[in-house]
Amino acid sequence: MQAHSEAERTIQRLSKLYPNQRPDIRLGLTCRLAIEQGHFSRALEILGKITNSNSAIYKAMQRDAVAGELASGVMTDEQRAGYEEILTALEQELASFDPNEAWLRLLP
Repeated sequence: MQAHSEAERTIQRLSKLYPNQRPDIRLGLTCRLAIEQGHFSRALEILGKITNSNSAIYKAMQRDAVAGELASGVMTDEQRAGYEEILTALEQELASFDPNEAWLRLLP
């Protein structure tokens, strides 16, 4: 849990140092942290704020957050069916996804 606190502080410092630069990357880092902390619905909310959410790295985060919600969340049958449909589509789309390469593509 100390690693999570350190990650939160680092993201806050980045936001203060570079408030207008690469907001999607900072949101992505915040989203990944929320997923690691098990806050899947929060991660999905954060993903909704990302302007270029078509990137494979953000789709992978969506996949992870949706999978987490399905595994741990209480929801209606309709919500569950919707999440299962989204998860299946994302898993097919990301079958050959390399997360390390995707992060590097976000950089100039």
